[in-house]
Amino acid sequence: MDGRKLYIGYFAYVIAMIIALTFFAQFTPGVTWASTNHSGTISADETWSYAGSPHIITGNVIVQGSGSGLATLTIEPGCEVKFNIGTYLQIGSSSGGQGALYAVGNSGSPITFTSNASIPAPGDWGSIRFHDTTDDAGTTLDYCTIRYGGRSNTYNIYCSNSSPAIQHCTISNSANYGIYTAGGNPSISYSTISNNNQGVYVGSGKPSITNGNMTGNTLYGVYCAGGTVDTVTNCSITGNGTALRVMPYTNLAGSTVSGNTNNIIELNSGTIQTDFTWRNMNASYVFFGNVIVQGSGSGLATLTIEPGCEVKFNPGTYLQIGSSSGGQGALYAAGNSGSPITFTSNESSPAPGDWNGIRFLDTTDDTGTTLAYCTIRYGGRGSTYNIYCSNSSPAIQHCTISNSLNYGIYTAGGSPSIVCSAISYNNVGVYVAGGNPSISDCNITGNTVYGVQKSATPTLTVENNWWGHASGPGTVGPGSGDKVSNYVDYTPWLGSPATCVATAIELVSFTADAEDDGTVTLTWETATEVDNAGFNIYRSRRENGTYTGLNNAPIPSQGNEVAGASYSFEDKPGRGTFYYKLEDVDTSGISTMHGPEKVRVKK
Repeated sequence: MDGRKLYIGYFAYVIAMIIALTFFAQFTPGVTWASTNHSGTISADETWSYAGSPHIITGNVIVQGSGSGLATLTIEPGCEVKFNIGTYLQIGSSSGGQGALYAVGNSGSPITFTSNASIPAPGDWGSIRFHDTTDDAGTTLDYCTIRYGGRSNTYNIYCSNSSPAIQHCTISNSANYGIYTAGGNPSISYSTISNNNQGVYVGSGKPSITNGNMTGNTLYGVYCAGGTVDTVTNCSITGNGTALRVMPYTNLAGSTVSGNTNNIIELNSGTIQTDFTWRNMNASYVFFGNVIVQGSGSGLATLTIEPGCEVKFNPGTYLQIGSSSGGQGALYAAGNSGSPITFTSNESSPAPGDWNGIRFLDTTDDTGTTLAYCTIRYGGRGSTYNIYCSNSSPAIQHCTISNSLNYGIYTAGGSPSIVCSAISYNNVGVYVAGGNPSISDCNITGNTVYGVQKSATPTLTVENNWWGHASGPGTVGPGSGDKVSNYVDYTPWLGSPATCVATAIELVSFTADAEDDGTVTLTWETATEVDNAGFNIYRSRRENGTYTGLNNAPIPSQGNEVAGASYSFEDKPGRGTFYYKLEDVDTSGISTMHGPEKVRVKK
């Protein structure tokens, strides 16, 4: 009898525990009781409940209404969706009925899409695929984590002619692409896309990316191969292999680019048809195709480049303003003595002729076009020029135009104004095939054939320039300076260099490293140095604080117009976080500041 009572009591205890655990699993976040398997086509509205989590994708799942109907899969907050090897979730198809996915979690109960492997790894499962008949209005991923997809080197999320809303999501650990677009206009906002091979890859379509983080992706944070990316705004792009490849008109307002292995913004070929600005993001803009600035129809488009920007060109590429017909274009690249703008080669060892130059064509808006405190060098591909003016009259002032394979500036019509500039180390400094440029208060030195050459009458008046020697220009002129050709009136000339000419330092790198003994070693390298007197080092406790000079005397220049140099400086600031700036000073006293570089000293 006692044994029988004991058995009944034990049975009642087990039943009570089952009831209690069931209640606990249903109403306690993060704890589930049983899994639910899924495969096949969902052709009517269906909900995957939190109580049935984890949901296991054992075979491919396709959400698509029958006939021309719509089927919506709703996934409740807190659900975990796990995929067996190679399986995927597909919304819609290339034809037929529509499908929608409404997976809306919240900050306390996100939805997770992940591998069902005991030890998950990138590429375990296929992807979430949004196909052509996705119902965009009804499709949202919100507060979702999607990771370990990318089977067969594909993607975590794929959008084919579809425009889902993806927000507050974490998309990571894909074998290749975090998100891949092949048409449509997906909206990607407030999301972190990390630790994929590539973050967002745009094959076609026009996604917008806002308020996100692209970090730790092996190749690119964002890569545009086709289509367009109009918007990458208020995003942090850090720690990737290369920061971005986007269109020349992609809006990057509010975004930051830092700490990427290749901390550059690659630009595809394209036409800028409305007013646009390239911001100084402490990352070089690199041309991977030709960029044209020209308003649509009869309109005007102005490209503004902020002070301090560096623009680099791959072989054979160029920047063109306006055209021989159609809408107008303007370039407003106005740097200053402390933050010049640089246009140069993207080659690791730059050389004359690497790229094709800046072209101002017939429909250039002259009144809106200025190059000021700019350095333009290493153009002239195909024996051409750094700057070309065809029936156009840009203002060129306080610029350095050097190291062209042939012409520093070539004019074929128009009246460019060239003042207070250094035109050096080209084959020909300025070649006038047509037009009537004004050239004054310039340093025209070191050009191989001519400082200024004109091919025919009428005579060009070129006054008050420094030709590299107090005796004036040579050949037609009486002196030992750069040569001038016939049809050039060079008098009067300057007996010493023009003092209004800007500094011209091309800085390759500037770094600060803390050693174990508390020493901070600052190193920098230049590619070329024109009229450089030397360098100064400054330190501050705060990035935007007051900087104190560290060297008692300027660190002397060791580079020249055709070759740079490497430098180092040591400091023992004590323990803490410090910021360093590098200043170069030219022979006229004009300085340019670089940095800051941040370093933390532990000893």
